[in-house]
Amino acid sequence: MRLRIWEKWKRIILLGTFFVLAIGIPWEIRAENATVTFGSNYYTATDNETFPIGVYLNGDSKIGTYEVKISYDNRRLEYTGGGDSEENGVITLSGTGVNAQVKYMLKFQTRSGGTADIKIESAVIHTAGENEEEFDVATLASTYVTISGEDTVGDAPQEESQETETEEENPVSDIPTVMEVSVEEQTYYLVDLSQYTPENIDFQYDTGTITYQGTEVAAYLSANGDISFVYLADSQKNLYLYAYSSEKDKLYPCNSITVNGEKYYFMSPYVCSEWPQELTLDIIQSESIVYAIDMEGQTGFYKITTGNKLETWNPNEGQENFQNQMKILIIILAVTLVIMLLAILLVIHMDKNKQRQDGRSVSGKTNNRIKTRKNKLKQGESETSSDINAADDFEIEDLALDISEEEIRAWRAELEQSDGDDNSPNKKNSDGQNAAEKYSNTAVPEERAGEEPVIAVKDVTMQFRIAMNNVSGIKEYVIQLLKKQISYRELLALDHVSFNVYKGEVVGIIGTNGSGKSTLLKIVSGALKPSSGEVQCDRRKVQLLTLGTGFDVELTAKENVYLNGAIIGYSKEFIDSKYDEIVRFAELEGFMEEKVKNFSSGMVSRLGFAIATIGETAEILILDEVLSVGDEFFRKKSLKRVQEMIHGGSTVLLVSHSMGTILENCDRVVWIEKGKMKMCGEPKRVCEAYQKMSEGK
Repeated sequence: MRLRIWEKWKRIILLGTFFVLAIGIPWEIRAENATVTFGSNYYTATDNETFPIGVYLNGDSKIGTYEVKISYDNRRLEYTGGGDSEENGVITLSGTGVNAQVKYMLKFQTRSGGTADIKIESAVIHTAGENEEEFDVATLASTYVTISGEDTVGDAPQEESQETETEEENPVSDIPTVMEVSVEEQTYYLVDLSQYTPENIDFQYDTGTITYQGTEVAAYLSANGDISFVYLADSQKNLYLYAYSSEKDKLYPCNSITVNGEKYYFMSPYVCSEWPQELTLDIIQSESIVYAIDMEGQTGFYKITTGNKLETWNPNEGQENFQNQMKILIIILAVTLVIMLLAILLVIHMDKNKQRQDGRSVSGKTNNRIKTRKNKLKQGESETSSDINAADDFEIEDLALDISEEEIRAWRAELEQSDGDDNSPNKKNSDGQNAAEKYSNTAVPEERAGEEPVIAVKDVTMQFRIAMNNVSGIKEYVIQLLKKQISYRELLALDHVSFNVYKGEVVGIIGTNGSGKSTLLKIVSGALKPSSGEVQCDRRKVQLLTLGTGFDVELTAKENVYLNGAIIGYSKEFIDSKYDEIVRFAELEGFMEEKVKNFSSGMVSRLGFAIATIGETAEILILDEVLSVGDEFFRKKSLKRVQEMIHGGSTVLLVSHSMGTILENCDRVVWIEKGKMKMCGEPKRVCEAYQKMSEGK
């Protein structure tokens, strides 16, 4: 009954898990994106300096083939390497990626002072694999290098461009300026926007004035008037857009970025005097928050995401994301609960149908067998043992399907009366074993009469369920389970085994391979729980010694000493103190730093025996084939150690195929064959019977 309930709930759990996984799969398909960016928005360098600039290709998935072209100001910069090729001021990066990111470190040497622009002109990037597709490269970044020192670049030859002292003092005399300013240790000239309109201004603006360093100057204003802009000119008449902060009386550079075909200018958030209440310095740093203006003159707070993309910053985004995730989770849980409820109802319905069919079948068979037996009793015919056993297999719950309990009690009374006349001490049981011999198997030795056993094995049965289907994964298992194609076979490892072991006894256990000896030892030690019956002993005093438990062939012998010792129950301090003794006893000096996978089977066995027997002997010692170790010389040494352990006052259960070891060391022997206990008694008598059976095969 318990097995059927477990099978029912196991199917329900598997069905629920399957549907949860199915619902949790993200079905939304998105286009693959890639970006090409520089390591920084701007660089600074000195005259005649060599410096690097990082270029990064990032994709949503693994990058395949790619080709990126980068232009640079070859008048002020000299390219010295890092890319794949270069021609006429254009560097080409091409190749095939190995993961989702490709890195380049371009090297340049400055030729002249001034500002040198570097820009990604084009980028074609494909996904990896046979069906490669082109990434959507939405952002082509740009950067610039501010080079200190004299700017020697000009259209005229250098020897003809001698200027007077007056001209050197006014390098931008044809652009009206207000004053000379210093920004980031560079000298610029503040352009008078009331008299000069830059050609490269491309956003909508209004005109106004600001007071910078005590001087009132003309400025451009954003559409909502919250940001003021000015232009600065360098000595080469290059113009740069800056935003003004009235609170700090400071100019901040503006950088351009193009996202999905739309151009923005972004700058430090400090240019805005009014911040949202939710905006803090920590958020600015962690989420890369900037202030930006679009081409229509509209401003706002944005965050720079992966790949130098701009997204509008939403102060409630975190809370909204959490709420959306909770809604999705609630929906998934609700759908899952509905599906699991339907699955439970389906399983219950199927189980009831099966019970009805089984009930009809059992009812018919039971009625036929009861009627047959009753007729035999009325006619005075004797019953065979198979008839009695077959009738005894049914409980009242089974028989009560179609007949009353009064009838069952009356028939059982008749059976007991008739069976009582047939009982005899010499009558054979269904296995062909007489009662006297069966009793002798579990009889208490005369010298132990009245003494409590240290180990009491009482009617122990161990049954394993072994799957008949070779299932490769959970998907195939669920499919076969739904189709009811999962089947098992029952393996009876132990069949109603009973015996006692008393204090100080050495009891040997013999039997052919696969008879259940090791299974019995594991049940006694507590490693396994029997299907029925019980074992009474103080497991705190039990030590199970078996060779090679927990060995990892990829670890060294030294590492396995500590691993195996920890599994047995030794502390690290104990292993440290006994390490040299383990190595000497195993005769593995010089091999402890080698991996165990390179050892022979004999070396592994010697190491396992040395570890297993190094500890203090327990009160109850269980030895499982610990003497089948190494060569003849090592077996003698290991036998001597085992004899010291088993004759030190401990109660011992010893499994061995060596009859000599059993006869020499054991007080009693239990013979188990195919899960059943054949004999239990004196070692000589049991071993002789076992050898005769072996010779007769």
